[in-house]
Amino acid sequence: MTWLNLVQLSSLAQFAEILNQVTRNDKGWRAWFDTDAPEEEIMPDGYTTALDSFKKLLLIRYQQLICNNFLT
Repeated sequence: MTWLNLVQLSSLAQFAEILNQVTRNDKGWRAWFDTDAPEEEIMPDGYTTALDSFKKLLLIRYQQLICNNFLT
């Protein structure tokens, strides 16, 4: 489910490169995924400044789905 969520997210223009970015910067993304409050952290690969509030919310929501999938 986790990779498929990212694949689905990559269909949006702003996230077209997210699969490559997560692959190239897995440590940065893992650190962000593992935070308790990702909405308060700087997003990897420049997403903090590149996204509007709604797209940030999408990415945070996907992060929560990914983390919940690993924990269950």
